[in-house]
Parts: sequence; C-alpha cells; structure tokens
Amino acid sequence: MLSISGEDIHYSTPNRNEYVILSTLGITLTNGFISFKVKVNSDVHFALISGTTEDDQLYEIVIGGWNNTKSVIRTAKQGRPVYSIKGTFLDDGIFKEFWISWNDDTINVGHGLEAASGSIFLEWTNPNGLRPIRNAGFYTAYDSTAGEWIFFKQDVTAAITTQTEMTTYLESKITTDHTSQPPTIVPSCLCPCSTMGKRSNLQSQNLTKEEVVVLLADKIEAIKKELSIEKKSSSKYIRKITSAPDDRKSSKSIGFVAVVVLCVPLALIVMSDILNLYLYLTRR
Repeated sequence: MLSISGEDIHYSTPNRNEYVILSTLGITLTNGFISFKVKVNSDVHFALISGTTEDDQLYEIVIGGWNNTKSVIRTAKQGRPVYSIKGTFLDDGIFKEFWISWNDDTINVGHGLEAASGSIFLEWTNPNGLRPIRNAGFYTAYDSTAGEWIFFKQDVTAAITTQTEMTTYLESKITTDHTSQPPTIVPSCLCPCSTMGKRSNLQSQNLTKEEVVVLLADKIEAIKKELSIEKKSSSKYIRKITSAPDDRKSSKSIGFVAVVVLCVPLALIVMSDILNLYLYLTRR
C-alpha cells in the first residue's frame, strides 16, 4: 500500500517474495546513494538492479534475515552470499534507519540516514567492478510481519547535493593547499646521473668555463683516477711476461735441441779450461 506525505513516501509490503521497484514510486537513483526507514521483525530485502525488473541482473541485500539473526550481500536474487554478518538489526515496534551506497566496485550498507564510515555493517568489493545499477527494489517475506517503509525524495536529493558540495569543497581545499606550497625547481637535466645533474645546475648559473672547472676539480680528479690503468696490471703486460705452456711433441723436441746446443759448447769450454789447468799444474 502506497501513501505520500509531503516529500515522504510510505509503503507497506506484505509477506511476499516479490520486489517493489522504486522507479514505479517516482524515486530515481542518482549518485549511488539511498536511505530509508523500515519497521518489521525480520527479512528486509533490498535489490540494486541493472534494469527495470527483478528479472534483470541485480545485487541483493538482506538485512535481519534468518529471523533477524544475520545480514548478507548476494550477487543474485536468493544467490550465494558474498558477505555476511551476524547480529540483530530490525524491530517490529520501531522504525530502523539504513543507508546504502555504491560506486564502481563497492557496496556499503550502514545504520542511519547519512553515509558514515563508522556506521557500516555490510561492505563488499568486487575486484572486477560492479554491473551498472539503474534501479532498485524492496520487499519483506519469509514469515516476517508486514513491512512499513519510508523513503525520502527530498532527503535523497539533499544527500546528493551535500556530497557534491563536499567534493567541490575538498577539491578547492586540495587546490589551495597545493598552490600555496613553494614551487619545486626541477633541473633541466633529467638524467639520474648526479654528475650530469650538477653540471646542469652549474649551467643554469651562467658560470664561465674556468669557474666550472674550479668547482668540478674534485670530480674531474676522481674521474681521472677511475679511468687510469696500472700498466703492470694490464692483460697485455701480463701476457708479455708470461710463457704459455706448450705440450706439443715438436715443441718439446725443439726445446731439447736448444738445450743441447747451448749446453754442449759451454761444457766443452769448461772441460778445455780444466784440462789446461791440469797440464799447467803437472808441469810444475
């Protein structure tokens, strides 16, 4: 049963598993937010729908299901829960206030009529993103009492306006804070090399060549030391003084002949000297 009091829309749902679509009541979803009041003992069902009927793809939110003991988020009507929490959330004697918000990938459900992080009791994020949400629906069922609902046309619009104004304020605040900071000087040379960065900064100071040389004297000397090569540690020098082993038979033969050629004349000379010395001594 539908009744309208000013900007408030009152609706009574029977114990029936069938969604009442919000657009048929003149409520249009904008900016990913809606709030409402409901009075029932259990099993509040609220759907975020991609189309205009409950046969379209939807996300289902159950508040106070299972005799007011658990609340869940599902990716289809009567689907498997993707998030659940135990607790008592409903009362058939007083109206309970709830809000629901959604963006590109997250659904939040909280207590009250205004979105606040501290009031959230259901939260689910789809890493692949949410399907488009263009409508919504609600019902009460499963042995619950008749549900009494109150939606707020004006409050929904006001909430959207408040969020927009807050976003504008924050953007303005961020811009002001950012521009109030002293500008950061970025050197013209973007090379990560510290030497090149220093050189670029020196060039920006319009120094003469002689002044640059003086300022970079230590760096130049360090570069010279890094580039200098010790002659005796070079591979060319080491190869020059090192004889490589050669195990070839011909090489060994040549080496043996060379030893003989060098040693035989020396031996003959020594023997000749010894003989002459012997003859000299015997004549005396």
